[in-house]
Amino acid sequence: MAGALAGLALCSRGPLGLVRVVGRRAHQVIDLAILAGLAALPVLVASGRSVTSALVAEVGAVALARLDWATRYAAPSTHHVAPQGRAARDGQTP
Repeated sequence: MAGALAGLALCSRGPLGLVRVVGRRAHQVIDLAILAGLAALPVLVASGRSVTSALVAEVGAVALARLDWATRYAAPSTHHVAPQGRAARDGQTP
């Protein structure tokens, strides 16, 4: 799972992507698929696994869900914000 997340980060069109072939919406869908796989991992490989490994997988799934919830997948805004402060109110440029 860690390799899939690292590969996704390297291929995404974000500021840290090297190859930049995966768009924002595709990145979100792949994130959710990895999250579902990570959450289901303890159930899928229940035989022969310890409780600790199941807990680690679930904690990882919760952490990824929290990260995914906080991520803005929308394209960045292109409008410029007007400068703030006394110089802007007086019509002066800083």
